[in-house]
Amino acid sequence: MVIDILIVVAVVWLFAASFTDLKKREVSDWLSFSLIAIALSIRSAESIIQWDPVPILTSLSGLVVFFIIAMAMYYGKLFAGGDVKLLTALGAVIPSFSFLSNILIAGSVYGLVYSLVLALINFKDFYSELRKNKKLFLISLLLSLLFFAGYAITSNIFILLILVSALAITLILIFVNSVEKSCLIKKVNPSKLTEGDWLLKDVKVRGNVVKASFEGLTRKEIAMIKASGKKVFVKYGIPFIPVFLMALLITVFFGNIFMIFI
Repeated sequence: MVIDILIVVAVVWLFAASFTDLKKREVSDWLSFSLIAIALSIRSAESIIQWDPVPILTSLSGLVVFFIIAMAMYYGKLFAGGDVKLLTALGAVIPSFSFLSNILIAGSVYGLVYSLVLALINFKDFYSELRKNKKLFLISLLLSLLFFAGYAITSNIFILLILVSALAITLILIFVNSVEKSCLIKKVNPSKLTEGDWLLKDVKVRGNVVKASFEGLTRKEIAMIKASGKKVFVKYGIPFIPVFLMALLITVFFGNIFMIFI
């Protein structure tokens, strides 16, 4: 089956992309662009053989829709450029709501586990940063006391649910913020900078200023920093490409796992 061929190709491509993302925190453009070319070529061939425009139109629609979603995630500061290109390519391979749903679920679990591992590996720094959030802990405690008092008076389960949700969100925000500041912000040598890296703050370089923007560093800006020899603070994100691989495998073997909870 055509779709099986595309899935096999996508899995191989995602394994390669996941490896480079985890090792170098970057994804080669050729992986994304070649996957788009392969998907559209196979779907076009399928449409010609079957004399049916649906396969290629579905693939093109998926590409466009996934691109829009990926760009929304990019401007929401959740995706990097490599994530956008690869998710767009996957839209041409598997234009499925189930796949998108599985990305959300797999991404949540993966992000939590990855953050926990980072916190354990860098426990000393993490704990030091965690202790700086005393005000948020006090606010959480106050909210808990207020909601428990409200629940004790009214016995309203809705109030209890609000309590649990508010407390969980606050604690997660404290945890994520502490992991980010203690584990994902590094002072690095210019030689280790790669295109798209996010500067923590602006850097003055020989009378010029390299801006800390979400688009990340350009090759020209990296060359300027390398010429100055300055170490700079870089904010790293969690490598997200492995989530695409997990979501694809989940979709193929289990369908939409969100439906399990309904």
